[in-house]
This record gives sequence, structure tokens and C-alpha cells, in this order.
Amino acid sequence: MQTDASLRVLRHPRVFALGDISVSSGGREQPALPATAQVAFQQADYVAWNLWAAINAKPMLSFSYQHLGDMMSLGTTSGAVTLPIPVPPQLSAAVQAAGPLGQLLKAAGVKLSGSYGGGADGVTLEGPLAAAVRRAAYLYRQPTLEQQLRVAGGWAQSASRQLREVLGEAAGRGK
Repeated sequence: MQTDASLRVLRHPRVFALGDISVSSGGREQPALPATAQVAFQQADYVAWNLWAAINAKPMLSFSYQHLGDMMSLGTTSGAVTLPIPVPPQLSAAVQAAGPLGQLLKAAGVKLSGSYGGGADGVTLEGPLAAAVRRAAYLYRQPTLEQQLRVAGGWAQSASRQLREVLGEAAGRGK
């Protein structure tokens, strides 16, 4: 559905749209948004505010997307996370050098990409570190402490079950 900057559906002033169904009619200055939960999550706050503003005859806010990065799970213990974090040239050079800091970060799954005045404008995490960061972000986004504990408990049970299976297989091979 075509929307204006406030996410109100065109020709339907009492209807708002967000997520994949929402298409801004803002023109060249508003590039197409990625079809991700991150966009819909950010739009939800604007739609909630703008619904309140419409009911109370207050000014509405124009939606402005802030890219926070991308996360992907690659199995249970690996992942990939990209963060749009500018890295100063001196730090970028130190990380990309063959020295101990660069080797340590590479071993941990940290990479820099893009250019920021000779530095980097993005940080990519890969492997187990990325999986841990992704899970931490997912846990943080749970709406209540009870849900955070339930999700963390489920992960702990799953890890415990997998560890028992691995130890059982190892013990079976040792006979």
C-alpha cells in the first residue's frame, strides 16, 4: 500500500500501514526500504505515535529509518552479524595489519569493510562470536524479563541436551 511520510495510507486518512505491505510514496529522497523485521519494528513506534496524534489532532511524525545492521544464524553455534560502525583509520590499519591485534580479531571472527576516510565503515562478526551477539540482541528484544528468562532457559536446556549427546557418543566410542 502506498503511504505518505507518516505511514498513513494514501486516500485513506484513517488507515496506517507498516512492514512489507507499506511502500512510501516519498519519491527520490526516500529510497526503498529493505523488507526486514528491523524496518517494521521501527515503523511500529511511528504508527503508534501517529495514531495517537491523529486521534488527538496533534502533528504526526515522518518515519525515518535507521539501519542498525544485519544478523543471520548459521546453525546453532555460528552466525554472521554486520554492524554499520565507523572505524577510524588508525584502528582499521591496526586491525588489518599482520600484528597480534589483527591476528587476534581475525581468529575471533572480526572483519572490517568499506571505507571511512581510509578506515572502515562496517564491522562484520562471523562464527561463534556472531552467534552469541545475535542471541544477546534477540534476548534483549524480548518484551519482559519473564520472556527473556524463558528463552534463555530454553537455550540452556538445548545446549545441555546437545552436550549430553556429544559426551554419550564419545563415551560409546571409548569402549
